[in-house]
Amino acid sequence: MRKCERHSAFHRRAQHERILLLGRRSFLLGTDQRNGRNPLQPFSECYELDPRQPPGPVTLLTSALGKFPTGIAYDGHNIWTTSQIPGAVSIITLNSSGPPTITQVTNGFGFALTGIVYDGANIWVTDQTNSGHKIDKLDSSGAIILSADLGDGPQCPAFDGTNIWVPNNTSHTVNVVRATGGLAGTVIATLTGNGLANPVQAAFDGERILVTNFTGNSVSLWNASDLTPIGTFSIGNGNGPLGVCSDGTNFWIALETANKLARF
Repeated sequence: MRKCERHSAFHRRAQHERILLLGRRSFLLGTDQRNGRNPLQPFSECYELDPRQPPGPVTLLTSALGKFPTGIAYDGHNIWTTSQIPGAVSIITLNSSGPPTITQVTNGFGFALTGIVYDGANIWVTDQTNSGHKIDKLDSSGAIILSADLGDGPQCPAFDGTNIWVPNNTSHTVNVVRATGGLAGTVIATLTGNGLANPVQAAFDGERILVTNFTGNSVSLWNASDLTPIGTFSIGNGNGPLGVCSDGTNFWIALETANKLARF
């Protein structure tokens, strides 16, 4: 797995506590005798994990997602995932009995959807198209309401209560997009410098935004309220910081190359 899918997981509070995460598998030789899938056709899965139980296998929730899943979010009712080739969102509706209902939407998207975030009212996805890269605001059915142009290679964004912060991996920038009010969908700032080096994911701890820099082996911090840079902090050479989230006190960073989890 690459980019967001290595850390595509979230905690869902509902009738029961669960953690949901994405994965994908490919069968390169022979066929998968369990389901007869094309051996060269990767397929994508969403798993469910009960953190209250002793360590053990995850439970398969569905394997009917789009190819190459990259992001996952929860809007209070449904689970949303993004996928690539072609770009699509899958809307997973959980049922009290029986398997979940999957609705896949591809209309209007480019060749790859990567990041996804919920702003408390709408889902936003980062969208790579042949004519440019953008972020799309979606309605409850997955249709695009509005779009804003981004830098090259938009990845996994974070929402700070007012703005959405989008790391652009290829252009080494961060776009700050207003999510609420009359300026919704407006790029209010394009941040450069501050150690940005192939940034991948943003996270918000209630005051600060942290962005992981994969090739820079570092993280970059800003004050969310006024977009001022705090600084760049090394994670150590060769560690490859990729995914990040916050528990409100600390940032937790997935180090892909080192196969470790770091607390910042």
